[in-house]
Amino acid sequence: MQLKECRAECEKSGFEVVGIAQDLDVSATTFDPFQRPELGGWLNNRSDEYDVIVFYRLDRFVRKVSHVDKMLTWSRDRGIRLKSSTEMIDSEDAYGEIFFYLVAIFAQMEANAISERQKAKQQHLRENGRYRGGNVPFGFQLVPHPEWGTVLEHDPEYAPILRQAIEDCIAGKSLRQIMLELNEAKVPTSMDIARGRAGKASKGSKWTTTTISNIFRSRILLGEVNHGGEVVRGKDGMPVRHAEPITPLFLWNKLQKAIAPAPKDKYRKNASLLLRVAYCGLCGRPFNLKKKSGRSLTDYYRCSGLLSKECDAPVVRADFMHSWVDDRILDHVGDFNVREKIEDPGEDHSEELERVVEAITELYDDRYLRGKFQSDAQVAQFDRIMANLESQRDHLASLPQRPSGVRYVETGKRYGDIWNAMDIGERNVWLREQGAVLKVHMEPGAKTPTIHANWGDLERVERLALGIEA
Repeated sequence: MQLKECRAECEKSGFEVVGIAQDLDVSATTFDPFQRPELGGWLNNRSDEYDVIVFYRLDRFVRKVSHVDKMLTWSRDRGIRLKSSTEMIDSEDAYGEIFFYLVAIFAQMEANAISERQKAKQQHLRENGRYRGGNVPFGFQLVPHPEWGTVLEHDPEYAPILRQAIEDCIAGKSLRQIMLELNEAKVPTSMDIARGRAGKASKGSKWTTTTISNIFRSRILLGEVNHGGEVVRGKDGMPVRHAEPITPLFLWNKLQKAIAPAPKDKYRKNASLLLRVAYCGLCGRPFNLKKKSGRSLTDYYRCSGLLSKECDAPVVRADFMHSWVDDRILDHVGDFNVREKIEDPGEDHSEELERVVEAITELYDDRYLRGKFQSDAQVAQFDRIMANLESQRDHLASLPQRPSGVRYVETGKRYGDIWNAMDIGERNVWLREQGAVLKVHMEPGAKTPTIHANWGDLERVERLALGIEA
């Protein structure tokens, strides 16, 4: 229709059409004419090919006063006429430019009003925990609400998969392992699930570690509403919820620790099996691996104080050290089954109590430090919210506490199998995580070193397996 009106105006005024610019789904409020894909090309690069620009309506052409000013200045400099096909607006008329500005002012006011209404609507939806649209998070589904639109609920098919992935991550499984398992099981991503529910063909999107990390970091797992990186709080001062949590707060906190970036040094794979594991028995400095080169026919470990001449401990052959560690690991715990630690969370309301106390502190800061509550109505609202939070605080503080516990269950895997499946770098990381420390000392004239080993957690594994420790 708009194109038809513009063509009719050209025919009526005797204009020859040399080109058409249609920028569909491009906001005239957000982008000025020079930034639009099609129109911008004609304005920026081809202004010598035409004398008139005919548009359907001014608010389809520009919706900001600043854009009108820019457009009129440009047209005057080039002698190009601007004319509406449906309004009495023409830059060549005596009052043409005045009408341009007047219509643009009202268009901008309308655009601002629409924007404010949308913001108010979205804020209302957020504060009431109602779903505002957009991509449905993995593990959830949209269901009709008896009073308004739709709400989020747990997806009976994919929520259990998400919970299992969370448990696996907390238990030590890497994001890459989880990604590979999801892709191998052909679990669809949230985008493909949405396409299937809309009756569209799946694109076969693959899971990535970034996608999984974003899901694990999101507070939607707690059912909470988040906006602009901050938790949205309701009139009672507590976080507003979209839906029931996928996982409780204490597990979500453990998940954040599991996916937090580890210190680079701790998890850096190194070709040295005994980096930060073997130490000099003479001075206590760490041993470093020296690769064979030149006249040296073998790799060897040496005290880090040797180069600075602060220690004169003899070097030790690397192959002997590696073989010694390998034999001890397999001899001591190789045949023992790996036991998985299962934690009983007990009954602990301290985190919920902490959140309420945090909300109380934030409200006090807003009231007294930032001065947000100044009118009588705001002070009354502040008092109601504070009374509610203090009531919750007292209730949580009165609840009983049950300490958490730990038990171990057999996994069916043996330590020897795990050890043999790892490369040298992975073994080094594993030994350091177990807390293994070797003190190595080579006596003068001796062919092999004296090694005093503290195997850290592995010693407890051995005691448990032998029934020495419960």
